[in-house]
Amino acid sequence: MEIPLPPAAPALAERLEQEIEKVSARYHQIGAWVAVVFDPLFGLTDYLNLPEAWLHVFPLRLGVAAVTLVAIFFFRRLKFSSATLVSIPFLLISLQNAYTFGLINQAHFLGHSLNYMALFIGAGMFILWRWYYTAVIVALSALVTVVFIGANPQLVLKDVLVQGGLLLAVTALFTVFLIQVRYRANVKIIQGQLALEQANQVLDAQKQVIESRNRNITDSIRYASRIQQAILPLPEKLANNLGQQDYFVYFQPKDIVSGDFYYLEEVMAPDGGRTVYVAAADCTGHGVPGALMSIIGSQLLRETILQHRILEPAQVLETLHTGVQQALKQRETRTNDGMDLALVALHQAPGHDRFTSLTFAGAKHDLIYFQDQACHELPGNRRSIGGQEHRQHADKPFLSHTLPLGGPPTMCYLFSDGYRDQMGGPQERKLGSRQFREILQQMHLLPLAEQRATLAQRITDWLGNRPQIDDILVVGLRL
Repeated sequence: MEIPLPPAAPALAERLEQEIEKVSARYHQIGAWVAVVFDPLFGLTDYLNLPEAWLHVFPLRLGVAAVTLVAIFFFRRLKFSSATLVSIPFLLISLQNAYTFGLINQAHFLGHSLNYMALFIGAGMFILWRWYYTAVIVALSALVTVVFIGANPQLVLKDVLVQGGLLLAVTALFTVFLIQVRYRANVKIIQGQLALEQANQVLDAQKQVIESRNRNITDSIRYASRIQQAILPLPEKLANNLGQQDYFVYFQPKDIVSGDFYYLEEVMAPDGGRTVYVAAADCTGHGVPGALMSIIGSQLLRETILQHRILEPAQVLETLHTGVQQALKQRETRTNDGMDLALVALHQAPGHDRFTSLTFAGAKHDLIYFQDQACHELPGNRRSIGGQEHRQHADKPFLSHTLPLGGPPTMCYLFSDGYRDQMGGPQERKLGSRQFREILQQMHLLPLAEQRATLAQRITDWLGNRPQIDDILVVGLRL
């Protein structure tokens, strides 16, 4: 999915003009209404400054207000620019004031100049347009004003300049400057808003692309999870081989897919006996890399036991070790991916309805079991399956340990290191092997379903609000 490109420069320039017009229109409409209301009110100042001629000027003020009102009415209907709208009263009032200078005497010149300055100050407050609009109107107003002042015999040029003329000119220039500064400031604000909007559009498009890719990846991983679940023993198979009430599996992946897996397979002997193989494995990593290793490990385990008929647990682990190295070409690549695994072979002699012995071999995993409420351990080797072996373990073959069954009930636990490695508790540390054993000690006499629930509750309490950091697998067998 491609990320949409930002708008082209012409489109941005058009948007800029549109936004400037929106802002300007608000000011310009207010300015036009101010002219409609206040220009006739300034007829009061004409009454003071032009007692003999104010009646000649007042109709002009009413005319300016009327023309401006018509312009406001047709502004939206004819869709002309707001600059045109506000220029109408600005220009008409300028001409009206210039005409008044042709009627006024020297004594009232300053008062009327102040009225004129009020026009420019108002323009500075309400007008937002490019500088040349102001320059044209101010220049035209100045020209007409000079003409009417020059034609008025009651005014003397020197007195005009001293009594407000110079101040009026400076105010006009300041208005040009003020309008330009406000216009540029608003343009920069709008440019910033458009740039931010453009950046947000790009970010939103990128977000949509990322969310779409994440959905695709997550959907793929969920589908991979179904494939991984397919390699795990079905509950019916576990129940048929171990007994419905005599096992539990507590399997809690950190992610959607897991680097831990469990395995069960039954092998029948020619004399009518049988051996059930149960394994709990912890592959390198978790998530997708771990899941790929788990599929490789499960397949190699199945091939070793069912196809190659290697049935002694220690030999199974040796064969697995070689198989992982060959499958991942580790002698050439020098990689260390592999797995830790606990494997038990549960033997049932002919004519017996219970397992009669247990053989265990472990790769960095031990077997914990309870008899008569006493905790015991069958140790695994301190070497992993696959990867480059440490020198001190290279010449130490995997060993098997046999445990007779058939006497008092035996509760066995196979597990990965995920449960005991979870960080939590009041001191934010690993749960640890000692505390894990204590949990097993406290619960090993409970029914298997309650044991599984106990493990789930205890690890939930231990984690609190902290995230799970590794896959968790515990298999319990009552033999």
